[in-house]
Amino acid sequence: MNTKNVRKYQATSMTQLAQAAGLDVRTFYGYFTTQDFHAMIDLGWNPHTQKKKLPPPIVKYIREKFIDIE
Repeated sequence: MNTKNVRKYQATSMTQLAQAAGLDVRTFYGYFTTQDFHAMIDLGWNPHTQKKKLPPPIVKYIREKFIDIE
């Protein structure tokens, strides 16, 4: 993973990411597949001890997959 690109992403809450996508959180979670959750876990996300803010590598994954689509 290129840490230089990860640094431009800040820790963000899932609510903020959903708002950036123009959705509420419940709808936004509906777009995630099992593979997305596994990828996020591989990047260090622990859904059982979920914190308010997601770490930058997970924010990068979500933004690139769901929000910053060109």
